[in-house]
Amino acid sequence: MLDWQTLLKAHALVPVWYWPVLWHYLARLEATAALARAEGRGGFGWELARNGVIRITHWPESETERRARGALPRDFDYTPWTRQAPDTLAFWCAFEAVRGETPPRHRGCTADALSVHRAAPDARAPPISSNLTPGSRVVSEVEPQAGSPPSP
Repeated sequence: MLDWQTLLKAHALVPVWYWPVLWHYLARLEATAALARAEGRGGFGWELARNGVIRITHWPESETERRARGALPRDFDYTPWTRQAPDTLAFWCAFEAVRGETPPRHRGCTADALSVHRAAPDARAPPISSNLTPGSRVVSEVEPQAGSPPSP
């Protein structure tokens, strides 16, 4: 696992009097790498201190550990909406048939009851005329009803 560039850089960063400590931890690092390969881990991170001590900073889970804790598989799609075509049917149309009230309304609720005071269907507002001046009268023409005498 350890190549010559890594070994040379480690010896360059650690003072000479700490090299025995460095050699010990390099051997342990090699054993740790063999263990990681045997357990099927993707890799791990490590850091080297100035006194030759090597610490493991990142130790990923193996597949057996992930399955034991019930984790999602590594190829699980966390954001499928970024790769799928949009639906042609809007999402709210799927719920049109099941739009029941939850919970049902109280019997005393009158939200949908007909209003007692309804406007008359033939009620009209007074005529609006733009030629109104103070003191003038508004005369509207009313169609005579059948059976009434004609107006003069």
